[in-house]
Amino acid sequence: MKISKDCDALICVLYREYLTRRTKGDSIELSSYFADDANIRDQFMPKWRVDDIANLCWRLYNHGLLDVTPGDDKANNVCLTEDGLIYMEERFPMGLKAVLEHLGQLAALIVPWL
Repeated sequence: MKISKDCDALICVLYREYLTRRTKGDSIELSSYFADDANIRDQFMPKWRVDDIANLCWRLYNHGLLDVTPGDDKANNVCLTEDGLIYMEERFPMGLKAVLEHLGQLAALIVPWL
């Protein structure tokens, strides 16, 4: 599957949080849920524009990696799908450490605002 570097950065940030939540003992359902684009910005990517996050959520939705509900020109009820989790597990079989290393590389190369 081919996704843009910005989409990659977003899904990696969400997957990192998913893994962190699971490590703390949260359920799969709770761990994979991220509310809406504004919540994602506020909690995980404060330097990103909300409209960019919404756009990327919809792109990832089109790839089957996120579930997203439309409304008020937003990305609502953003949730990692089963396919999204499988995609990320296959990319990062070493788990959280590998995701963190990849995010570090992304930040250094293309997204200094991560």
